[in-house]
Amino acid sequence: IGRDPDLALITKFIKSAIHEGITARGLLLTGISGIGKSAIAVKLTQGQLTELKSNCLASHICSAQFPDSLSVTNFIMSISNA
Repeated sequence: IGRDPDLALITKFIKSAIHEGITARGLLLTGISGIGKSAIAVKLTQGQLTELKSNCLASHICSAQFPDSLSVTNFIMSISNA
């Protein structure tokens, strides 16, 4: 399933925030399982959206298949080691 419409919407949102001077540094993707959050996160974190001209300094992906990924402690450790 293509993610281009979702990526275009996220890109538009981020560009708009930058244009308006919003300095937030985070993005939270949520939704039901199987809709492609991980695919979008990979494109964002691997710099595949070069038109945003930004870098991802840290990322963390949670998965119900890996209960340790849901731990708040592991989340903090994951992003602090970046």
